Amino acid sequence: MLITSNYTAPIYLKNKHLHTIIPSLLFKHNLEYTLRERITLPDNDFIDVDWLKTGQKRLVLLLHGLESSAEQFYVKHTADFLSQRGYDIVAINYRGCSGEPNNLYKGYHSGSSPDLASVIDHLDQNNNYAELYVVGFSLGGNILLKYLAEYQKKVPRNFVKGVAFSSPIDLKGVSLELSSTFGGLYQKHFLKKLNEKLIQKTTIYPHEISLNDITKLTTLTKFDDFYTAPVNGFKDAFDYYAKCSCKPMLNAIQHPVLLVNALDDPFLPKSCYPFDVLSKHKFIDFETPKNGGHLAFIKSLKNKTCWYPERIWEYLSKI
Repeated sequence: MLITSNYTAPIYLKNKHLHTIIPSLLFKHNLEYTLRERITLPDNDFIDVDWLKTGQKRLVLLLHGLESSAEQFYVKHTADFLSQRGYDIVAINYRGCSGEPNNLYKGYHSGSSPDLASVIDHLDQNNNYAELYVVGFSLGGNILLKYLAEYQKKVPRNFVKGVAFSSPIDLKGVSLELSSTFGGLYQKHFLKKLNEKLIQKTTIYPHEISLNDITKLTTLTKFDDFYTAPVNGFKDAFDYYAKCSCKPMLNAIQHPVLLVNALDDPFLPKSCYPFDVLSKHKFIDFETPKNGGHLAFIKSLKNKTCWYPERIWEYLSKI
């Protein structure tokens, strides 16, 4: 179903690039998590999750975006907002994103739904929450939607709703968009972080990768073609994009989800706005604010607040 959005960007933030960049540079949150838990994956790698527990019966699992972590402003901003409204919070850190290198040569990627399934199963088996909600930001949104499509019969009974904000549901299109948008600056930002992790791996896996290899990874597609795809069993970057984009799987989703992609998101091409499919979808509400940039949606520049926490809360609490 298509949803009319009530979000209006401040008049001085109509530029999508300015809107996108400001929160990442200027917004900080001093939230402190109460506990870190390490979850062992089936392949003996690990994922660290950060908890904000206040003894509630409702749990929200937060999924961050590319080369981010549970420490990111948008994760903490949402965690704090929802915690104050009666939810326990657990925020994921994908493989290698918790401040400590993961055990294996491979890392996370945009289609890591099996890892999400392992985390959700762990939470379900080791806790007693009456209700579970999952919120995915950017890359996390694609992972969430892919999980709901692939694991629909294994989703825990206490799962109620999901939310996906600024989600790159067509990975090939997004990769090409990032290489051209804003002079490729967004691509360079992500590549710098991704390559830094590969540089760390050169000392542990010298027979797999060298510093000379890394200097050749000048685009996200080249990075995925050289590293992401082969270490995760895909033929090449485009095979990885095709098999890990959630867009072709949307019709398989049978749990309630809110998907919010701003129409001016500089990361997302037109292919990330499948109005024809979602206008008739029984389970996905598709909301497309005119402005908002990529995972920004600033509400008050002075107070350093964004709109998405209250929109998430509104959707989760709606009966």
